[in-house]
Amino acid sequence: MKLKLLTLTSLFLINSLVIAQNTVLGDNAGLGGGINNTSLGAKSGYSGTHNVAIGKQAGAVNMGNYNVFMGYRSALQNTSGDYNVFLGQDTGNANQTGRQNVFIGAQAGKSNNASNNVFIGYVSGTRNYTGSLNLFLGNESGRNNLGGSNNVFSGHEAGFTNKNGNNNVFSGKESGVANIDGNGNTFIGTQTGYANTYGSFNVCLGYKAGFTNMTGSNNIFIGNNAGENETGSNRLYIDGGQTAIPLIYGKFDTDQLGINTNVIPAGYTMAVKGKFITEEIKVKEYGSSGWPDFVFDKEYKLPSLTEVAHYINTNGHLQNIPSACEVEENGILLGEMNAKLLQKIEELTLYIIQQEARFDDQEARLKKLESTMSSK
Repeated sequence: MKLKLLTLTSLFLINSLVIAQNTVLGDNAGLGGGINNTSLGAKSGYSGTHNVAIGKQAGAVNMGNYNVFMGYRSALQNTSGDYNVFLGQDTGNANQTGRQNVFIGAQAGKSNNASNNVFIGYVSGTRNYTGSLNLFLGNESGRNNLGGSNNVFSGHEAGFTNKNGNNNVFSGKESGVANIDGNGNTFIGTQTGYANTYGSFNVCLGYKAGFTNMTGSNNIFIGNNAGENETGSNRLYIDGGQTAIPLIYGKFDTDQLGINTNVIPAGYTMAVKGKFITEEIKVKEYGSSGWPDFVFDKEYKLPSLTEVAHYINTNGHLQNIPSACEVEENGILLGEMNAKLLQKIEELTLYIIQQEARFDDQEARLKKLESTMSSK
């Protein structure tokens, strides 16, 4: 009698735990059946095929396939989502149809209903609903993301406030933490792009690079604290410290570059504050040439030396050459000044040629006179 009772009990347990090749353990676990499922925990793993649901209410209404749900209420509402891996309490809790997601950490991807996301860390991507193709690594990374897609957030609270921004890369603690709808940004380093909200297509590399910029776009800030206080757009900062004037400063909108200065006068491509040394400088003139070969044209009116002397006595400098006061105030254009100096050299050469012609004429006259005198 005891042997018969033991046999019946064993058969009952086998039928209870292995139904259609399912393994179930817990009150109402695997209630809907399915095939090749493992459901461990009360109300875990409703049905579907080739699923693993471990933890109370993990995959409670699931009818999808090839999923792994581990943790209290992980994938609680999943119905037809496939190929998901949710590990941790409330991970993928609201997911219904999202596929091919990996959520690891308590409440990671809790509100998600999209596909192809990887959220790793406590409440990482917890509010994400429709955003897809995201990779969030770190506690609270991408926490408030709703519909943003193609983002990579790595580090504690990286991309914390992002809602609908796309194609961003934030790497480092609190990098891009305030970003809301900014797109195409690359922030690498602790608190890089910290205040950015709607700015797009910025590159910030280094601790606190671009820290206060909120809505500026198309900026490049490289170095610790580079562009920390810049609030505009289309700017370049390269520096290694917290300085008011960066080593290299640029304006992409006007194609201007400054070295050791952020003051670049209009009409100039480059400004350098301080001395610089180089082995060679080549000045190339574009368009119509201002090189003074015209001095040797037959039509050129060469000023007389009397006119030159009068101008000098009146103005205190050569004609067409800036005065000392003008140079002190405005500086000089290297190519233009060389051309003007060459013009004076060429004019001086013509004066010498004229003088030589006069000397030759006088010498011929003198020799003729001597010859006449000696013949008498």
